[in-house]
Amino acid sequence: MTVSSPSRLMRLAGLLLAALLVAACGGSGAPSSPSGFGPRQRFATPTPAVTATARPPGTPTSSPYTVVRTFKDARERTITLHYGRAVGRSGDWGWAHIVGKHLKGEWRDGGPITTFEVVGLTTPEAVQEIIGRTVREDREPDDSARGRREYRLPMPGSRYEVLTVVGSDGAIITAYPDSPRAPRR
Repeated sequence: MTVSSPSRLMRLAGLLLAALLVAACGGSGAPSSPSGFGPRQRFATPTPAVTATARPPGTPTSSPYTVVRTFKDARERTITLHYGRAVGRSGDWGWAHIVGKHLKGEWRDGGPITTFEVVGLTTPEAVQEIIGRTVREDREPDDSARGRREYRLPMPGSRYEVLTVVGSDGAIITAYPDSPRAPRR
């Protein structure tokens, strides 16, 4: 038998696969028991795997401006961690961005891919705690970054320090482990 086109080959492969599935189910459309013995059982249709979305699982309806947590810095300024936006490209910000890129490492676009795992932090709670410590303990944040403040906290036993970037409105843009900078003068 000769097959003249790729689409015809795909149809043939699909028919063959369907025939194999029917044969494997004993012609009833229901799979046999896992052991191959005993009565046939109907199983629920498997659910699709979770894919990366604009929002981490568990908060599908969160507004980007929903406040996740608030902190006070060393000068008693209020710092807010908003839900933010995370779609895997430049322009992402807030908690959704921090979780997607710097906790889970789900994408590489838009700057460093440093994840909190390099400093031993693997849970959202631990990351939020270190963000709070960073803004609380850095008594002289760098205010020279285009209207943003950069708070840094050295991580003991590591060659990294946690960098938390806060916008002029007091909202956290990002936070991640970073290589230490030269001492401020």
